Amino acid sequence: MAQEQKIKKYPLKMGCDPELFINLNNKVIGSEKVLVEDKVKTNGDKITKDGVQVEFNPQPQTCRAYLGNHIRLSFIDLVEMLQNKGMEINFNQVVTVSKKEMDSLSDKAREFGCAPSNNFYTGSVSVIGKDPKKYKKRSAGGHIHIGTSYDTSYNKEDLEVDYPHFEPSRIIPVLDIIVGNTCVLLDRDKGNVERRKTYGRAGEYRVPDKGRIEYRTLSNFWLRDYKLMSLVMGLARYAYSIVVSDLDSILIKKVNMKDIQRAINKNSFNDAFNNWKYVKDFIMIYTHPSFVYDFPLCPDTVHLFEFFVAKGLDFWFPKNEIVKRWTAEWEGHGNGWESFLKDKVQGEYDLWIKQGK
Repeated sequence: MAQEQKIKKYPLKMGCDPELFINLNNKVIGSEKVLVEDKVKTNGDKITKDGVQVEFNPQPQTCRAYLGNHIRLSFIDLVEMLQNKGMEINFNQVVTVSKKEMDSLSDKAREFGCAPSNNFYTGSVSVIGKDPKKYKKRSAGGHIHIGTSYDTSYNKEDLEVDYPHFEPSRIIPVLDIIVGNTCVLLDRDKGNVERRKTYGRAGEYRVPDKGRIEYRTLSNFWLRDYKLMSLVMGLARYAYSIVVSDLDSILIKKVNMKDIQRAINKNSFNDAFNNWKYVKDFIMIYTHPSFVYDFPLCPDTVHLFEFFVAKGLDFWFPKNEIVKRWTAEWEGHGNGWESFLKDKVQGEYDLWIKQGK
């Protein structure tokens, strides 16, 4: 029997624009009351106003560790801005802004911060069908960007010719299968159901510039910890590597894309887990076992990932310690997802087995 082709690892740049809320006296306030103007650092990182939300724009990196280091610096800057003002970071995915607060904001701040998305499955633009001045709920997205180029001068018609692996018909379904569906297993916050009434559904993306895709399905849940951010970015790179290895058609045949869409749009753990069984089968066949530190999931670690999922995020990353974890002294290299999986998760798994559970 011929040996199956294995996925090869391909480098790319990874970026993101996660959003956060700010509380004053336990109530959400507009970002313009925190940032008089956008903060732009000499290293290229930005902290910006995005409607009610505050948004991080770290410089894209080819390394997840470097990207994590940049996000850490943004957290440190934001915490410094809030000091002695009675303000604190609110990590909720969906919040309700009081009428009094909304009325106090500028017209620009009351608008939805997010630009419209393209939806791969409908072939149309996903517009938030709510009046932002009347609709008091706001959501925090965790969009991720992957690309080989961040050149902003481009012609969209060149995308398929010059950057075939970023052609939406190839990369978006794979991102939904590998990133979107997998993150439903992790991000079980009920706020996702409300969030996806307005945006963040399966297949949502933008093409900000040539050779780059912005995947707009995820919430900001991965800001709970650098290790979780490392996992999500690793999944995105894994999805890209599947496409460049020309294995995307095999993966797509293994799953039912309507099931993938339903799992994401309804944030259904059960649906996502049923889909995961087919994804796992693909991983076991097409990912080399020795790629333990190259891909976030491989044949030798899927059992640890399933154990991680079963325990839930609150077990691994308590929500009340998010700021403390991001602002502590650490360096990304050697502290990412794969190291965490082989150290902390493996240790808890071994203990679980020893106890005969």
